[in-house]
Amino acid sequence: YSILALNTIIEKDLISDKKKILEYFENLEKAISIKNQKDLILFKKGLYLIRNSDVQIGNNLLKKLIDEDSSLKTLAQEILQK
Repeated sequence: YSILALNTIIEKDLISDKKKILEYFENLEKAISIKNQKDLILFKKGLYLIRNSDVQIGNNLLKKLIDEDSSLKTLAQEILQK
C-alpha cells in the first residue's frame, strides 16, 4: 500500500482492525527508503497510535523523530507538549 492509500484507509475508517492497520504501517516502513517519507510514515503511525489508545507507543515514535532531528521535529514537539 502506498502512503496515500493508507492515509485514505485511516481517514475514512475503511478498516477498523487496528492490528491490520499496524501491519500496513510496517509494510510501508519496510518498502520506503527515502528518509522524509519514512519519517512521515512514523509520524502518521505515532498519531494513529495516540488516537487509538496506545499513547505511550505513539509518543515514543514522536520522540524518535525529535531525537533523529527529522524535518517533522517541530510538529512532533508540538504534539508532545499537548
